[in-house]
Amino acid sequence: MQLDLKSKTPAGLPLTVGVEEDHLVIRIGVDTLAFCFEIGEDNQPYDDKVSDYRREFKVIDRHKFAKGVADGLKIEREDGSTWLTDAIDKACVDAVESDMGVEEDGRIVTNEMLHPRTD
Repeated sequence: MQLDLKSKTPAGLPLTVGVEEDHLVIRIGVDTLAFCFEIGEDNQPYDDKVSDYRREFKVIDRHKFAKGVADGLKIEREDGSTWLTDAIDKACVDAVESDMGVEEDGRIVTNEMLHPRTD
């Protein structure tokens, strides 16, 4: 599969991250996702027998593969965290360190702050 980096179709679009109205939106075209996986280092280990790199897996159903990746991003560990929440946590720290829409607070966190009453 070759990737057309100038693709006008959603399947070939690159990874994008942005804010749309009230949502943080992360998108990647299924063709791009499959291509990136296929050429990635984890999928091309060095093979001593041929003295070269060998691709282990080829994506044959990019939509099914993308669904599998999405499911994998949601797998929870014992504490409820996921690979995706880890990435978001790190990005939040970067936003704070870059002074992006935050200010110091210092209040003691109370149960009422975490779980406001709705009645």
